[in-house]
Amino acid sequence: MNMISPTVQEKLVEFNKGLPAQSYPETQLLSLINFYLKPIEINTNKLGNRSVVEIFGGIIYMSKIVPKIEQILQDEGREKRIDEVRFIALCMLDIDYDLKNSHWHGFNIFVMAAKVNVSTKCEWNLSGVSSRKHYEKASSGSSCGDDGQDGKDGYCGESSGNVMILAEEMQNAHNLAVTLNGGDGSGGQEGGDGANGQDGTGTTMSELNKEYSNPTPWLFNHNFATLFNKISSKGKVETRWKKHLNRYIEVKLHNGQKIIYSLSRYWDLQCYLLYKGSKGEQGGRGGLNGLGGDGGFQGECLVVSKENKSFPVHIKSAKGSKGQNAKPGRTGEYGKNGWDVGYTDYQYWGRAHEFGTGHNQRLSMNYSASSSDRVYCGYRYDVLGSSACYATINASVLEHRKLTDSEKLRETRKEGERRKKAVATRKNVMLQKAMEKTYGKYFETGDCLMNTVAEMRAENMMNFNMMHRKAKKAFEEVESLKERSREKVSRYRIYEVTKKDKAVQNNPDDASVWIKLCDEEFSIDELRKVERHFNNFQTQQKIDRAEITWIPRKFGLARFCGIINDAYQLEINQNKNLNNDFNSEKYLKISEQSYSDLEWLREFQDETLQNRNIEDTFHDLCQYQLSTSDLNIVETNYKKLVSIKIGAETLEEFLNSWQTDDNQSFAKLSTLKGNKTEWGKVLEVFDSFRKTNLTSEALKKSVPLYDEKELKNDNGLLKYLFDLWNSLYTLKTTNTTLAKMIEWLIIENDKCKNPPSQIQEYLKLEKKFMDAKSNSLNNLLLAIQCLSHRLPKASWQHSYEYPNFFLPKKTQNISEDMQHIDNKLLEKLYNIYTNKQNETIDWHKKIDKILLDICLKQMLSNKTIAYAPLLELIAWKHGLNIRTYQKTNYAQLVCNREHFVCGKQIVHILISDDQRIENLVVDQEFVKLDLTRQNLVSEFQSKRLNKNYLLPDENEYTDDKLVIYKLCQYFNEDDQDELESRLEKLATNCTGKNSILSSLLHCFQCNGCHLQSNEMMVFVNTILECWTVFDINPNLFDYIILSRSQSQLVDELILIKLENLMRKILRDKEKLRNLLRQITDTSVKALILQKLHESQLNIHEESFSNMLNLLPYIKNNTILLKQLDLSEWSLTLQETYWQHVLSNGGLGFTDENLEQCAFYLVKLDSLYGNELVKHVINVIKEATLFSAETLSIFVHRFYAEDMELCGDILDDFGVLNFKLSNLFEKSNKRYSGQELLELCQQKADIVTKDLSQIQDLMTKLGLSESNNRDIDRLVQMITKSHEDDNVFKHLSKIRDLLKRTADGENLVLKYIVDVINRNDKTIDTENTGSKILTCKTCCHNEKDLKRIINAIRSNIEEVKHIENCNYYILHIVNQCILLKRHFSLRDTQKLVVMLMLSNQRSLLSQVATGEGKTLIITTLCIIKCLYGEKLDIVTSCSVLAKRDAESEPPKGNKDLYEFFGVTVGHICSEDIDHRAQTFNRCDVVYGDLSSFQRDYLLDRFYGKNILGKRNFENVIVDEVDSMLLDNGNNMLYLSHDIPNMEKLQSLFIFIWRSVNQPANSSDNFNKIYGNAAIKQSIIEDIYGMIMRDEVDADVWQALLKSKTIGEDGRILIHLKDYTAHVKQLQFPKQKTENRLIFLLNIISNRQRFIKLPSEFYNSSNNIWISSLTMRKMRYL
Repeated sequence: MNMISPTVQEKLVEFNKGLPAQSYPETQLLSLINFYLKPIEINTNKLGNRSVVEIFGGIIYMSKIVPKIEQILQDEGREKRIDEVRFIALCMLDIDYDLKNSHWHGFNIFVMAAKVNVSTKCEWNLSGVSSRKHYEKASSGSSCGDDGQDGKDGYCGESSGNVMILAEEMQNAHNLAVTLNGGDGSGGQEGGDGANGQDGTGTTMSELNKEYSNPTPWLFNHNFATLFNKISSKGKVETRWKKHLNRYIEVKLHNGQKIIYSLSRYWDLQCYLLYKGSKGEQGGRGGLNGLGGDGGFQGECLVVSKENKSFPVHIKSAKGSKGQNAKPGRTGEYGKNGWDVGYTDYQYWGRAHEFGTGHNQRLSMNYSASSSDRVYCGYRYDVLGSSACYATINASVLEHRKLTDSEKLRETRKEGERRKKAVATRKNVMLQKAMEKTYGKYFETGDCLMNTVAEMRAENMMNFNMMHRKAKKAFEEVESLKERSREKVSRYRIYEVTKKDKAVQNNPDDASVWIKLCDEEFSIDELRKVERHFNNFQTQQKIDRAEITWIPRKFGLARFCGIINDAYQLEINQNKNLNNDFNSEKYLKISEQSYSDLEWLREFQDETLQNRNIEDTFHDLCQYQLSTSDLNIVETNYKKLVSIKIGAETLEEFLNSWQTDDNQSFAKLSTLKGNKTEWGKVLEVFDSFRKTNLTSEALKKSVPLYDEKELKNDNGLLKYLFDLWNSLYTLKTTNTTLAKMIEWLIIENDKCKNPPSQIQEYLKLEKKFMDAKSNSLNNLLLAIQCLSHRLPKASWQHSYEYPNFFLPKKTQNISEDMQHIDNKLLEKLYNIYTNKQNETIDWHKKIDKILLDICLKQMLSNKTIAYAPLLELIAWKHGLNIRTYQKTNYAQLVCNREHFVCGKQIVHILISDDQRIENLVVDQEFVKLDLTRQNLVSEFQSKRLNKNYLLPDENEYTDDKLVIYKLCQYFNEDDQDELESRLEKLATNCTGKNSILSSLLHCFQCNGCHLQSNEMMVFVNTILECWTVFDINPNLFDYIILSRSQSQLVDELILIKLENLMRKILRDKEKLRNLLRQITDTSVKALILQKLHESQLNIHEESFSNMLNLLPYIKNNTILLKQLDLSEWSLTLQETYWQHVLSNGGLGFTDENLEQCAFYLVKLDSLYGNELVKHVINVIKEATLFSAETLSIFVHRFYAEDMELCGDILDDFGVLNFKLSNLFEKSNKRYSGQELLELCQQKADIVTKDLSQIQDLMTKLGLSESNNRDIDRLVQMITKSHEDDNVFKHLSKIRDLLKRTADGENLVLKYIVDVINRNDKTIDTENTGSKILTCKTCCHNEKDLKRIINAIRSNIEEVKHIENCNYYILHIVNQCILLKRHFSLRDTQKLVVMLMLSNQRSLLSQVATGEGKTLIITTLCIIKCLYGEKLDIVTSCSVLAKRDAESEPPKGNKDLYEFFGVTVGHICSEDIDHRAQTFNRCDVVYGDLSSFQRDYLLDRFYGKNILGKRNFENVIVDEVDSMLLDNGNNMLYLSHDIPNMEKLQSLFIFIWRSVNQPANSSDNFNKIYGNAAIKQSIIEDIYGMIMRDEVDADVWQALLKSKTIGEDGRILIHLKDYTAHVKQLQFPKQKTENRLIFLLNIISNRQRFIKLPSEFYNSSNNIWISSLTMRKMRYL
């Protein structure tokens, strides 16, 4: 008898508490008892290709149940692939048993229980097992020159299992210890050694004489031609010459040997022959090393309650150790070189001179003009024209090539190249939400029984809340309708031109009519009609209302709009040299010929020549190195020399343009000699170097000597001057370059963690110098602050730009003399500041051999050409001023380095984060855009001065604060504070001199305000963005405000942002304006602006125009558009547009047919164009007899490309429709194509010819059955157009098998049918006569076909052994498609599927548009999933991924996946749990490239278990061509949160805004860049501050004494009202008291931007403020 546990008893008591006697039925009480005393059940469930064991029960004691589970795991675990055990205890789970690693390694454990009790100390060790696989060294090369075998990778360690315990209560949790370590990977295999190379060979002297006998001894009996021809036939002739009896030949033999033979007989016979031996061959390469296997991943442990309260379980987890990487094999030694032999002979010598007889020498020919002991070579004299035509043979020791240290071992494989078996994968992730959803239902019964009364109460409360929400929603809808009505009335009032005109005509003398028109906007057309009436009114009436006085300014504004619009397009000077005039980074773009433009860099990127070129160039540079004293002499004399004047030009300019044959140069030289002062400077330079050359060896070598004799003639003097100037320039620039390279070297090493010890002392020197420099600059800023009457401000953005101090405006209390003195001091301080900022360490003094060696070594070892010292060296060699850039977050270019500033030619290059280099050129289109805007602003500024337009002048609105206040009064009071803070950023002190605010106010005063507050916010934000990011002149927006109506302001901003992104002038801006005017929903326009800001894509004007054209058809819902990128809008909008067109056609489409047909039309629009698709719509609108389903099928045939959409096809459909309309004139019913054909056949009076024509048209147009494509033709077509043998070897087999499976017996189906029938016969013991399946009929209904599919899954291992099983399974899948879709796969689709299944390598398959790529992918996925494999589909965008994963036909194939039991999902979600569940539970996963990148990096590098066991064994890239485009689509950004960092967000935003305020005068310099100023502004915002100059000295002391403020003025006592507090201080004057109360209350009610937790407000924690401001300065 089972006893009720105390827990159950407690729950029963709790349940019955408060209920009337016997109010609870007995059956429910028994159900409750049975629920908690539920007997234990153990089930094994299959999840995809794995299984889990589930243990259900009321009370579970692990000591009783775990041994049984361990037996199940031992018997069935491997076969059923069990990897997870789940304990579901409805009442309690008692943990009293260890889970030992020998049984439970790598298993997932899940527990869900009402209560968990750890009754004794237990350990769950689910750690993964370490790999024990060991290798011997791989095989070495067996014969000469053979490579060693590559080593195999080690095996990965097993990943640990995961633990998840979800319980309402857990007792004694500290008794449970969980160990979740990953197993260690095994080491890789060592690569085999390469065999030594083949030795070279030579010949002996005896063999040489035998084969090529010396002709000299047999002068008159030797056939010279025979020997010459014999040598020629031995191999490849490199040189051959013959003249009379003279011969010369060089022959390269096939075995690498070479023969050089010469015979000369002009008077005497002389000859020589050199036979060079072959070189030893290279040894075999060593095998690659095997990499160590990955360590298994550590497991995750989550032990929480329903409220996510953690329980104190002891957890140990660590990732397994990676196996040791093996060593690569040794490279075989080079073979020994063959020896050389040879001889020389002369007719009168007693015997020939023989060389190399010892077979151990290397011989070479030596030529000289001396004939002593040499023989004559006619070839050298006659052909080469060389006097060195007498030859002998030199002998040297025969050396053999040895391997260098770097060649002895094969290169080591990289870490990322591990093979599949060596890569560890995590165990399947267990998601809390998913588990709670799956097993929470088992606890619902008990919860229902326990909470019956509570649920009734909750239901009543829920009904009440629901009614409350409905009432609130109705109220909000009413308010929304009111607001919409107000907006509609406002718009109606603005644009109703005839209404205005009519009102004026009826009552031209009524002042109230003119007052009403004060808030209306006038166009130029309205102006002509209304102005005449107002002039009459003005002359006849006395104007006594202020509103009416603004009407003339209203007319002036309207006239101005009409004139300025006519002058919009201005001509640009096409002859302007845009490349030279616009070298700023703003105008640069990446060159389309970047590779060819950077040809001069190739010599330093070539792997074979890189090191040699670097060494040679560096040694060339070092040859010019001078000592510091010599360099000072050079620089001094160079400055003196180039400053010498020759008439109007300097000597440097003269020498730069000097040419040797220029006669005018002598005249200029005479002028120089005639000027005693300047000529004296020349002689001083000459004398200086004449003296120096006597003492300095370096200068003696580098600087030409002064020779008085040669310099007496003018030509010699000019040449010497040029050589001297050129030498001094070369010495100066080369030594400057050397010093700069050392400076770059120190900077680069400052970034290193462990710089060389020799560099560290220089790093300390640089730090000391920079600290001293920073202190000096700060002191200068303090001096500037003292002199300036307003806080100065700097406007530089980069390190090489310096502040421009503007002189302060005159003030009344400062005299002009004092003002003048201050200005001069500020100018001097500016010069000092600039010089100090340019000041650097004299690195030339620090140059020594050690530094130069380190510099060269690091240049050689550094793998990137973007290394700063190397780039300086390259710039010097080519004489280029190289400027390097990097991209900001807004894709703007910022110059960060400049190399060889002396270079005459400027080169711009972009260095990306991966050190890739691209050439930058001036963007001509963007320059033209900028020039157009500048010209427009200039024209606008000149025209606005015309007083006929009554526009405001500069002095009319001088107080920005007053203007902002007046502007805010036009808007709701709730929005005024936020709007005021936005408008303040447009003030002159922020954006520089502009009249944006005054122009806005002028428009509002003239025409009223017709903008909503949200529109105004968008307008201001966009102006600020365009000004800060794109550097657009603010006056351009001033032009827009005055030249456009208020309803068009946002439209113009959209066009400006579009031009900024396109970086060129819009071709048809007026068309885009008209399209934007058609969009009445301002929220849509605001969304467009937002998306343009977010978009990093290349936007085209045509596509943007098409998108605007479609926007009016959106169904009043922008929620979907907010979720999409701007580039994805068109697809959604096109579908909405075509639905709109179809629904207005009277075609009777249902919602489903309408959606399907619109989807087809979107595809056709992209393929054939809008006009042809509209033709389709017009044709089907006339088809009044065809049903909507038939018309949808007709359109689908174009979509599937079964027919080509063209005019002829549509004409045929028109003919068919005409004939059918004549036959059935009175019919109002719609039919299918087949029904119409049958009706025609039944009609007695139809002409046979017409019936035949109707039948032919029906067949042609796809309205009746037609034949499928022929596979033979497809195979033949592929064979002709491709040459890939790896694919073609399968084609004939695929073709034959597809034909056989289509017509013959399906062996897989036959086997499965037999299995099902045998099982049915075994089960059917009562002989009930159950239905027997047959191969012919089993695929004709879903029920039988479903049984076939389930049987295939259960017997997949046996099915795999059936020959050609892929073809048979494809046939079964095709039968399912036919059953579900009423069409089968085309031969094209079958062929692609079978090629992808047959080819073992990766396959790139090109499938034409419309061939059904989506269905091909679906079919392939189904077959692979039947084999138990998983697939990942990479789509080109998230929209397609969601569509393919979630959509039913016709958009997707979800029904097919579900029919085959294939789970499918997508990862295009921000919910990480959803994505992890998709990866772990779905057989097929869809996603765009960025989504896969994100989750792979999060899993592999951030340790988040998302992928589980997924290892991407099958990846299909849909539309792979779009993936290969470098269009910025596939950019991915990852970040992770720092704990509690969000609490400082408001502070960071405040600092960022502070340092990014624009600078246009020196008055605001310290306000932005002074540490003290920023710190003060932060404290002022957080605490509130009183400045010392705001109160009198006695008041300041009283506040300090009462501790109301601190020493720095911050408020220490925070009150809402300071009246009582101030009165306690008892000031003698009431005026002082009132003023102080007002000041403190203003500070207390200030608008605060920084909101921080209370712990940051402690005054002792000020160090973090200083730290932040210092980091800010370091960043700048």
